[in-house]
Amino acid sequence: MSPSMVLNLRGGLARYEGFSGNVYGRGFDPRQLGFPDTLVRQFTTLQFPRFNLGRYSELGATQVTNYETHDTYSLQPNMTWVRGRHSVKSGAEFRRYNRNRLQPGAASGVFNFEKRWTQADPLRADALSGDEFASFLLGHPSSGYVDRNIDPAYRNHYAALFIQDDWKATPRLTVNAGLRWDYETPVVERYNRMVRGFAFDQRSPLADQVRGLELRGGLLYAGSSGDLRRAFFPDKNNFQPRIGVAFQFAPRWVLRGGYGLTYLGQSSNGPDTGFSARTNLVASTDGNLTPAVNLSDPYPARLFPTGLLQPVGNSLGLATNLGLAVSAQYLDRPLSYAHQFSFGVQREMPWGFLLDASYVGNITGKIPLSLGLNFIPAQELNRLPVAERPAYFTAAVPNPMAGRLPGSALNGATIPRQQLLVAYPHFSSVSVTDVPIGSQRYDSLQMKATRRFSAGLGMQISYTLSKQLEQVSLLNAQDTVLADLLKTKTEKRLVEFDSPHALVVLTTWELPVGRGKRLGANLPRLLNGVVGNWNLNMQYTMRSGLPFSFPNAAPLEARSAKFTHQQRDALARQKGRSQFDPVFDVFFDTSLFPNRAQAPYTLRDFPTRFPDVRSKALNIWEI
Repeated sequence: MSPSMVLNLRGGLARYEGFSGNVYGRGFDPRQLGFPDTLVRQFTTLQFPRFNLGRYSELGATQVTNYETHDTYSLQPNMTWVRGRHSVKSGAEFRRYNRNRLQPGAASGVFNFEKRWTQADPLRADALSGDEFASFLLGHPSSGYVDRNIDPAYRNHYAALFIQDDWKATPRLTVNAGLRWDYETPVVERYNRMVRGFAFDQRSPLADQVRGLELRGGLLYAGSSGDLRRAFFPDKNNFQPRIGVAFQFAPRWVLRGGYGLTYLGQSSNGPDTGFSARTNLVASTDGNLTPAVNLSDPYPARLFPTGLLQPVGNSLGLATNLGLAVSAQYLDRPLSYAHQFSFGVQREMPWGFLLDASYVGNITGKIPLSLGLNFIPAQELNRLPVAERPAYFTAAVPNPMAGRLPGSALNGATIPRQQLLVAYPHFSSVSVTDVPIGSQRYDSLQMKATRRFSAGLGMQISYTLSKQLEQVSLLNAQDTVLADLLKTKTEKRLVEFDSPHALVVLTTWELPVGRGKRLGANLPRLLNGVVGNWNLNMQYTMRSGLPFSFPNAAPLEARSAKFTHQQRDALARQKGRSQFDPVFDVFFDTSLFPNRAQAPYTLRDFPTRFPDVRSKALNIWEI
């Protein structure tokens, strides 16, 4: 456009094709395993069923091969304008995303087996009784499902505007400042085959047929036009400031700092409940005290009088999936964001060394979480002593919904008392996804010494002191605030991969052997090809151990499970060894970990991870 102004216009189309699942057992007739003909004739695709056996190897394929395509159409006009000490970049970006899937899923069934039916107490897990394979041999699954899926076609758009000024204020001061705005439309499905939220307070169509229960709630569906087609409410206020500064405040000293706000993309869509149908196996009708079905007939007519569930679309509205599990997205969901910031100083040293020390941080907010809404209220749990809770909550009581929820475990003449105490008793479970209440935080001190490669030697030593925290799950389901999901309290804990200390040493040494070097300067060409021009690369990595997740049982004593090196050696000497041996000795005090989970229907009041109970530190030498 001019010597100081350049316009760059780009357009493109990118296509991704992917396959998932596998073809193992495709075309296999499950009748050969003894499955009844009346069931197999309802499968949309024949394959070897999937059997998940817990600690043992699974049998069968996870699903029939899926095929998906992702098409991205893009247009990017960008302009650069240089004027004096300013270099201004501005532009826009427009994209259209198309996602299409062929997803048969588990069309011939998935069957999961747990220790439940062979352990001493089916309601309380322990390490001393029960076996998944034994449950499999008895033919009693703990859960399972059969899929009948649609092939969805999703679409959404993205638009962005940005401007950035790189300003060379003085020979020693550079400032980068910018602002970006972007907007990503929520996903739509071509034929509106998508759930669009949950009607928390709307009266259920079943309410007039059931006495004694105030039944509310049900699935809402995407409409035919405008925002009603979209998976979420639009979020259009995503302005993202960025600034960076570099200042040479003294000879060989540089101060650097920066901050940026970034909004994270999303491609979430609503479930296809109603348009696809997953028939969940009814493992028990009395609160998991006794099995209700066997592999010889996992979907019996007494529980499924009309057979496997058939897709009904959105025709049933709030009555869709009554008696079954439902899931819906939280509509008022802003995009997740990340505040990134750093501040540090660099010093150029003699002999080619560069020292760098920086504080680096990241705060991520509005992370979408999934919340379960059907739980026994805490006040109901706390009314009874712990020992009395299992018998009380699993007790069979007259079912006011009997006969009105066919094809579900909630249709019998009796029902476990606990089901009548939850918020939405006419659904076996209700979950709301994409609730924007999660967060993560990372803080670190990062130090680095670098020697540029010269005279045959290069080196880098880096050390990081850091801490990573997250709030991405609940300690108990009862922490969910049904009246306002955004007020739900999440557990603050260490990230699973938190490692406070990390040290890495890298060296590259060009050996002084070969033609033109200190040793063997006149080697014959053939010999030089064998012994000359070798480099020696070395790396040492030390990293702190990772925090362990504590089991679902309170520590037996109020003390740390951490052992010092001296304690480990002392315990080893008690067993006749001179020092700690990781092959034979425990790394931390395992006596604090109970063998059995806490009693059922007990609220957890201790964290899931402890900062002082960690795996062994990592020490690796590589040459």
